[in-house]
Amino acid sequence: MTSTSGEPRRRPGSVITFYSYKGGSGRTQALANIAFLLAAQGHTVCAIDWDLEAPGMHRYFHPFLADPDLKLTRGLIDYLWDLSAAALTPDWTQPAVDVRDYLVSVDWNFDGPGHLDILPAGRQDDDYPRKAMTFQWEAFYERMGGGKSIEAAREVLVSEYDYVLIDSRTGVSDTSGICTIQLPDRLVACYTLNRQWIEGVSKVLETVCARRNGRSLRIFPLEMRVETSEKFKLEAARRVARPRFEQYLEFPARNYWEDMEIGYWPFYAFEECLAIFGDDPQARSRSSMINAMERAAAQAAGLPVVSSPMVSDSEREKVLRAYALGDFAPQAVSQSTDNSPPARESEENELLWAEAAARYREWHERRMVGLPTRGAGVLGQGKYLLPPYLLNKLELERASMPQWLKSNSEFLLWYGKSQDWSRKRYIILLAIGIWLSLVVGATIFAFQLRLSYGLSTAVGGLGITAIGVTLPLLPTVRRLR
Repeated sequence: MTSTSGEPRRRPGSVITFYSYKGGSGRTQALANIAFLLAAQGHTVCAIDWDLEAPGMHRYFHPFLADPDLKLTRGLIDYLWDLSAAALTPDWTQPAVDVRDYLVSVDWNFDGPGHLDILPAGRQDDDYPRKAMTFQWEAFYERMGGGKSIEAAREVLVSEYDYVLIDSRTGVSDTSGICTIQLPDRLVACYTLNRQWIEGVSKVLETVCARRNGRSLRIFPLEMRVETSEKFKLEAARRVARPRFEQYLEFPARNYWEDMEIGYWPFYAFEECLAIFGDDPQARSRSSMINAMERAAAQAAGLPVVSSPMVSDSEREKVLRAYALGDFAPQAVSQSTDNSPPARESEENELLWAEAAARYREWHERRMVGLPTRGAGVLGQGKYLLPPYLLNKLELERASMPQWLKSNSEFLLWYGKSQDWSRKRYIILLAIGIWLSLVVGATIFAFQLRLSYGLSTAVGGLGITAIGVTLPLLPTVRRLR
């Protein structure tokens, strides 16, 4: 392709929107990882945070930004307000509002010509909520030529970047419609494997296809936060979800689904960390987060393969320190394993800690959504804590606790609660045993009284004995609660 002057003209880039029906799928995580990987492959990439109501894409890049918290950095919402002001007060002596003036570069040494710029949601100051919530989309489109302005910005970006990735607003709204209907060439539909996600995303995709008016759009369903600990539920959910989305696939479904799923790794639930730094390059496997992101990047970008560059341990430690929420544990970076336990013992230990992590995750998720984290009754308090049989095994293998659990202060607090409850449970069971023994003894004593002094004396003696046995135990039980 050449320009009128005979000079080569670069091929327009592709706009790829990442959409999810609700928050919490890992959509932004996927976009940030894929953007970084594509830039590392030598491509020019622009990532846009269009989730104006809940901005957060910049958190994945904050170790590489001059203004990590965006206290001084303008972004998309500022660009939109400037466009509106220019439309209301046209002044041809002033320069046009250019979207490129709002871009921020990610400071990382990518290979070759690759580089990554981001268009953040906007300056995160006290005025941001007002700007985001009061922007009048309808007036912007109908009276200010907003549709043409957005389309012009799109043309500018695809003329300069190989890939423009958009982090869309969730749900069904004007802004999500811009991201899913007006702008993209490709649409990555992120969902988790439950009913509301499957049905919600399916309906949105039907609406998108109907409103595109015949314009081509490649759709890539992407299974997110895949939890493998419940094998049968996972398989049942896949049998429901995949037939709903296979109509959008353009190649064999089996190959596609093997590439387009992102597993759930608790490590990534605590910090906005890119997988190229979070995963140990010497210990990765097909199920690793970075491998899953590489496969998803290749599919979404239409490339044969995407591979991540090697990152040294010293560079990983530097970046992980910047990502760390709270204290940083340097053991998170790969170290020598000369003193590691035998493989079989190590696998058994990993299974024990994996079970502990799964139980902790259930407790944590119930607490986050306001559900009870205790069972009913005195003995039900430990329902969502570690059971004694598992706690005893873990105490013997305390030294083999994975580093990502050691560095999780909330897990350690929960683990301590489990230890406390185990001791309390022992005391409660001991108290109940003593109480039952005394009750049996009192019953025998009352029976003897009945034989010797009659029924009324026996009942009175039994009542007094029961009160005498129970009252001393009540303060202990109350303290344990």
